[in-house]
Amino acid sequence: MKNYEKIKGNIEKKITSQQPINLDETNLKLHMQGTLPYLLIYRYRNDPHKGVRKLIQSFSSGLMANNEYKQLEKLVEVISHSISKIFNSFLIIELIPLTNNGNIEISSFYDETHITIATLKKALEHSGLNEVAVKIKKVKESMADPLLSKETRKDKGVFWIGLSFPVSLLEGPKSDTWVEHFTDVFKKVGFNFMRIQTSNHFSPYLMHEHDKLDKKVEEIDQELADISDEMSFLLNTTPVNDSLAWEEFKSSNYEEKPQFTYRTIKFDPEKLKERLFRLDMDGVKGTTVDYILRQKRIQLEIELTLLQSREAVGAQYLGHYLYGAPNNKELKQAKEILKKVKVLSNDDEESVNCHEFAEIAQSEIDYLKKEFQNENIAAEVRNDIVGIMVDKTKVYISEGMSIKRSRVEALIQHEIGTHILTYCNGLRQPLKQLYAGFAGYNQLQEGLAVLSEYFVDGLSGSRLRTLAARVIAADCLVKGNSFNETYNLLVDTYNFPKRISFNITLRIFRGGGLIKDVVYLRGVILLLDYLQDGGNIELLYTGKFALHYVPLISKLLEQGVLKQPILPNHFKEEDFQNRIEALRNKKFELIDLID
Repeated sequence: MKNYEKIKGNIEKKITSQQPINLDETNLKLHMQGTLPYLLIYRYRNDPHKGVRKLIQSFSSGLMANNEYKQLEKLVEVISHSISKIFNSFLIIELIPLTNNGNIEISSFYDETHITIATLKKALEHSGLNEVAVKIKKVKESMADPLLSKETRKDKGVFWIGLSFPVSLLEGPKSDTWVEHFTDVFKKVGFNFMRIQTSNHFSPYLMHEHDKLDKKVEEIDQELADISDEMSFLLNTTPVNDSLAWEEFKSSNYEEKPQFTYRTIKFDPEKLKERLFRLDMDGVKGTTVDYILRQKRIQLEIELTLLQSREAVGAQYLGHYLYGAPNNKELKQAKEILKKVKVLSNDDEESVNCHEFAEIAQSEIDYLKKEFQNENIAAEVRNDIVGIMVDKTKVYISEGMSIKRSRVEALIQHEIGTHILTYCNGLRQPLKQLYAGFAGYNQLQEGLAVLSEYFVDGLSGSRLRTLAARVIAADCLVKGNSFNETYNLLVDTYNFPKRISFNITLRIFRGGGLIKDVVYLRGVILLLDYLQDGGNIELLYTGKFALHYVPLISKLLEQGVLKQPILPNHFKEEDFQNRIEALRNKKFELIDLID
């Protein structure tokens, strides 16, 4: 019993901290490459069958135990309970090898209409196991004896499946092939269970399941990228009448909510949705890439719905889903910045207009054009955008823009040296989503872009206060405050100039409530944690992806599947090396970004 308590405590600790588990006892062997919401179990009477043991060991999460191990049920209950706390659900597939040469039998408390059972049956039938039939039976009609009681399964959120199969499949010259087939089946079922039945904590999963790209993946990947390109989502959710809206708002004594107008949408969102859901995701063999592509499809569907709902009631909730409401840590840090950072007046500083900015930016554009000779990288002055905006390889500059000279290089590195650079790096990769952007890529992109301002000594106190104010404004929208209430809060409580308060509020309320701007400060917070934990900043320029994909990107770079990224020009400077080392100090805080 004492040994069991020690094992139990060790398992609970490692699951909570999401560490690998490797337990090797006389009658019990458990390995979990990470905290995953599924487990293969094999109970044996005397000696474990060699082929079944190999199958268990080949999977990312497996347990093998002698029936004489008296604490097995309690141990599985501990594993189920600990993992269900994280994922809200847990899948057990118990292997039941039979000596006769019969069929493969799926034992369950559900019939074939349940998605998990249907997925397992389909995966078995399409995995190359065409020598045997696949049958589904209710538990009471089968040879299966579930390890956990009904009450335990219900309380711990456990979905149990028994899988009986002829042990002869894992004997002889074809045994390795069958092990590979079964392993692919369990990966597919585990992935779909995670995708549909759990709360989707994919970070640990992505660290262990890496796949090669096949023709089917390439086709779906390209189509998703094409749809993303056609949408130009940010351009189509940005007002084109910001100057007029400001004048009307000002003439109403800052009391009437401004009316925004947008570009006409050149495509039919419903047609693009049809294209999204014609994609045969079930035909994707690899589980990691399946997840990446499905998440991107979900994001594109929501963006298309938001485009259809610009300025409509309820549009803001789509924005909440896409970008996430500010959390307590972000709000606390935003308020601390606004309280501590005092802005010095720079009214006397020289400003540059849109054309001068474009001329200065040409040097950075030339650097990128030299590295990416086939790409049409350019700056363009326009009268239908607010401030500066990047779309693919183009940087668009507002015709009425005026910017302080001390901020010019910072903006160039933000827009061109980060956003366009990562887009171009993504274009060089075999996976198109690395330029179109993985789902949730914005917070890493914007965090990296803000840090680039710091690297070139251009992140001012005023700029950091603006990023903090965006978090406050986003929180106002989430809590139901109106445009005017949010504007007045920025002016009266946080002492922002009226025009700047209007711009911040506009960006948060555009499209009916697009809180994208919360990701700037969030991205910096996450990046500081990443760098202070020893993270590699260079690989972050490989393309456009979220931070939890870093282990996968790192692995693919090591394997040569992805090309090493071209880095920003300023990385060569001595000052950059000094600043990146400063960031890695655990005592470095957000407010220290201001020189």
